[in-house]
Amino acid sequence: MDHPEASSRERRRALALLVLAVACCKAPDDLSGTTSVSGGADASSKAASRPDARAHSNAFRETARLVIDDTCRFQPTVATYLGIHDYDDQLEDYSREGVFLEIAALQRHRAALASLDAASLSLSEQLDRQQLALAVDARLLALTTVRPWMKNPDLYTSGITSTAYIMIKRAFAPAPARLQALIARERKMPDALLAAKKNLVDPPRISTEIALEQIDGNRDFFATVVPAAFRDVSDPALLAAFGEANAAVLAAFDDYKRWLQDDLLPRSTGDFALGEATYKKKLWAEEMVDTPLDELLRLAEEDLHKNQRAFVETAAAIVMRVRSAPTAVHAVSSCARSAGLSPPSRSDAVR
Repeated sequence: MDHPEASSRERRRALALLVLAVACCKAPDDLSGTTSVSGGADASSKAASRPDARAHSNAFRETARLVIDDTCRFQPTVATYLGIHDYDDQLEDYSREGVFLEIAALQRHRAALASLDAASLSLSEQLDRQQLALAVDARLLALTTVRPWMKNPDLYTSGITSTAYIMIKRAFAPAPARLQALIARERKMPDALLAAKKNLVDPPRISTEIALEQIDGNRDFFATVVPAAFRDVSDPALLAAFGEANAAVLAAFDDYKRWLQDDLLPRSTGDFALGEATYKKKLWAEEMVDTPLDELLRLAEEDLHKNQRAFVETAAAIVMRVRSAPTAVHAVSSCARSAGLSPPSRSDAVR
């Protein structure tokens, strides 16, 4: 499955898009006056005519609609997560060509957002515009600079696993209908793993190792969990189609694992570090954090040490409730030393 942190970011971005989608379906606000993000209405905004303000509002809503439509089209799994089921039988295009098409669409959307006159939008629209621009920036940064599609072998196996998971996680349609859509997605999954072989270039060794650690669990998900989720489906033709599609996915997993072990791992010598400039952009686009990195590191280490101390103190308290006190004290002392802390004495730990 996806890395928890990456999944969390995707969920936040998906929810933000859902809020925007709802907003774009509403009628424009009363636009007799507009408000700047920084404060109250100024003279120029009060002087703006209602038709002009409404035109700016409509332009933003149309741009937002296009961004959301393309997000669903290029990322069908996100669409399903949002409850938009027009793309349930589609799979992300993992090919290099598909990535470049999405980049081109994002660049068009970013230019359209930049061309909007923010001062002519309502306060809520200005905030929505900023959030939308940051979401586009984050996706562009990922595809053009971080480039997990070239550096992260697990993106593909965990990606298609998440695609299947969302189809069984929620009963948004009867099981036969969801299975029919999943079959359509599964038929595209072997090509996704073939695209991975073409796309991946000199990934960090740790990324390939993680993919190898994850792949058996992802494969087992298709072998056991997915069939069990549709055990109540009785249509013989549908079950036969699923059996064929699912078997092809399992075979593709096996082939991909061999390739990771025998081909990619020996040549996985890339650097996993993003670099200061890219990391700062990533923090701003994804979290709106612009705190200097050295200050962030200081805060993180301070919090780490606080939690390490709390862990050691809690472990020492547990010693009082176990019979094998010497063994427990040794474990607590080892934890303390690994955290760079002074271990508690045996008398302190067991008293």
